[in-house]
Amino acid sequence: MYDSIRPYNIAERRRIQKASALYETHLENILDLLSARGISEETARYHHLGYIDNDPIPGHEDYNQCIT
Repeated sequence: MYDSIRPYNIAERRRIQKASALYETHLENILDLLSARGISEETARYHHLGYIDNDPIPGHEDYNQCIT
């Protein structure tokens, strides 16, 4: 489990940034869904939302087809 008090180290930050960048490339797949929930594309991009579309990075397999 994650320790919410301990800050991420540099390696963890890079891993998270890499995953976020990958999943953001699939944002187009969920824009209609987000729009229906009142979330604009601009807001989604600002908050780095994305979608895991059948190609999760190792360790994220349980999150396949989830909004990130």
